[in-house]
Amino acid sequence: MCAISALNLSYRGQATLEEAIEHYDRALSAQSPTPSTSAMLSDGVFLRHYLLFIYDISMTVDASNAGAGMWADHLKHLVRLTQNRVAHFGKEPHAFVMWSICSFDAYACLMGNGDCEYFRTILEDQILPPLGTAMSLTASPNSTNPGSSATSWPSEAQVFGVIMNLIRGVLVHTSKIAQAAQKFRAEAAERASVSPGRCARWQAQVFQLQNDLNNFWLQAYPDFLEKDSPTAGQSLDPRMRYVFEHVRKKKRIRIAPKTSNQCPSTSKESKRKKRKEN
Repeated sequence: MCAISALNLSYRGQATLEEAIEHYDRALSAQSPTPSTSAMLSDGVFLRHYLLFIYDISMTVDASNAGAGMWADHLKHLVRLTQNRVAHFGKEPHAFVMWSICSFDAYACLMGNGDCEYFRTILEDQILPPLGTAMSLTASPNSTNPGSSATSWPSEAQVFGVIMNLIRGVLVHTSKIAQAAQKFRAEAAERASVSPGRCARWQAQVFQLQNDLNNFWLQAYPDFLEKDSPTAGQSLDPRMRYVFEHVRKKKRIRIAPKTSNQCPSTSKESKRKKRKEN
């Protein structure tokens, strides 16, 4: 926490970056090279790696710098810790932290950092916790839309559950797009040039992933909200509206690997055809 706080203060000009790095080094030195089984299951170790991971992704580092390597190291530790904790407790007690890591991992991969190892492993092991289950126990069952009757408007818990399902689906589909993007980047890096046929296959995969995301959104979209309306969330409780608008913005962003930059042969071929035609 001290490292992240100092980093935040350094960005605001209220502290030096060296102070943040000093706290970061202290946190690293506090780790045991061979932690015991009980330590591997403790909240302290899990949350320390999570906070150090947040610190690393908050640092402005080049992909070739050591900071990027530390980022990957913390994710590997978090994968192992999560698997051990779920095996021992039956579930991850800090489900929100787990979802937070998945979100950071997916969007980092989308930007070209990492390969979605944490999120992919969690999905493959089928240990991704549902969102909104805790909320359903504490939400007011009589919470209704002021403009609707209690019989026609679902409870706050039901609304939250539906919107959490939207968030989960959008994030899962985003991770698939991110992994495809990483795969395309790796394939492009191995070749001096990319053939039009390969580019066409990439573009077909991108279209299918986008189509899957759109289909999910249409199927999971709540019946009690207007479709394709910019004011659809206005009828929701302020807390629900914020969450809904957030996930809707994420869905609207055309998240897809840019294959055009990795397919120079396509543009060259089109230029040759134009020259011949002229």
